Parts: sequence; C-alpha cells; structure tokens
Amino acid sequence: GIHFHLGSQITSPEPYLGALENIFNFFKTLKEKGLNLKYMDIGGGFGISYEEGKPPLNIKELAERIHLLIKKSGMKLILEPGRFLVGPGGSLITEVLYKKNRGEKTFIIVDAGMNDLIRPSLYGAFHQIKKLKEPYNKDSLEVVDVVGPICESGDFFAKDRKLPPIKEGEYLAIMDAGAYGFSMSSSYNAQPRPSEVLIKDDRWWIIRERETYPDLIRGEHIPDELFSS
Repeated sequence: GIHFHLGSQITSPEPYLGALENIFNFFKTLKEKGLNLKYMDIGGGFGISYEEGKPPLNIKELAERIHLLIKKSGMKLILEPGRFLVGPGGSLITEVLYKKNRGEKTFIIVDAGMNDLIRPSLYGAFHQIKKLKEPYNKDSLEVVDVVGPICESGDFFAKDRKLPPIKEGEYLAIMDAGAYGFSMSSSYNAQPRPSEVLIKDDRWWIIRERETYPDLIRGEHIPDELFSS
C-alpha cells in the first residue's frame, strides 16, 4: 500500500485532496509497471478546536470529497484519527494552590504541572482553561499566568491569559487534554501521575489508579555487593 503523513492540526480538506491527486498519479505509474496496491493510508493530523473561533476539520466534508477518489482507485482507505477522536474527550482537572502577584504579573499556581501535560511547555500549545463551577464572564477578566509547582521556568499552562477571577482552592479544567496528555506525561521532579476518571452521563469510574511515591521507585534495586565489606 501507500502511506503518507501531512502533519498535525490540519483543519481543511484541501491538503489531503492535493496529496491524493499526486499519490494517484504515482499509483497509476506503479500499476502500469504491474504493481497492484491494496491500501491507501492518508495518515492523521485531523485538527481539533483547541481555541474558540477556530473550528476543527470538517470530517464529513473530507469524507465526501475523497470518497470518489478512493472508490475509483479500488484501494482500501485507512485513517489514523487518534487526536480527533480522543482529544476533546479529556480534561486535566487541577486545584489552585496559590495566587501571587509579582509586580505587574499575576500567577495562578496549580497542583498539576508540565509533567502531567507538557504540550504548552514543549511547543507552546494552546489549551482553553475554564473554572469548574462558575460560569465564564467576559465582563470580568484578569490577565494571569497559570503555572505548575515544578522547579522549571517552562512549567506553565498559559501565559498572559484573560480568565475570570480565580481564588485559591478553586478547580480549573484544562481542556482538550485527551490526546498527547497522559501518554506524554512523566514522573519528573518526583511527581506521581494523576488518576484517570471515565465519566458517562452522571456516572464515573476510575480507570487508572493515581500513582504513589512507592510506584516511582518500584523495580529499582541496589546491588548487595555495595553493602559488603
């Protein structure tokens, strides 16, 4: 088969259509040489809506526009829509530990850190942040940095973000963390990873237990020879 991967966070069908046109020209050349391929894998990269006002890829439009191309080729279509399926389904829930003012800066310090969701620190990814209980009020906003407890200047979830007034002890939801969240997490800075909770309607289940400090050193051993005289 033929496989291609165009990138990440693609929100228009056009790149896929353009790539398929080129690939099918290549496919015809291979077929003329007696090589019959069965599969066409167009990869992933289907974009989701991390920010308000920026719509996700219209998957229905993409399907309708590539259907005839794939059908005409006689190949079987393979997709890799990982983020598109699970990204919007997960949120990182974190408690506000402190609120500090340093000059012109206001810091909201939460108990989650870059070890739990590294995307903002790693490549400046944007995640919406919402208060769990109070409704969002655009008429009452303050500019803050939302940061974690790790001893790193890169331990942040948002910088200069306009958010409603936030108090210590409140809970925030860092949205669209279902993809590249737990899978990229670590126990860096001796931080146990959080539990994962599955919610359906008004029911919930713990589907991954919260890590403990003994979990962090499980499997480590000191050779007995080091204790011998």
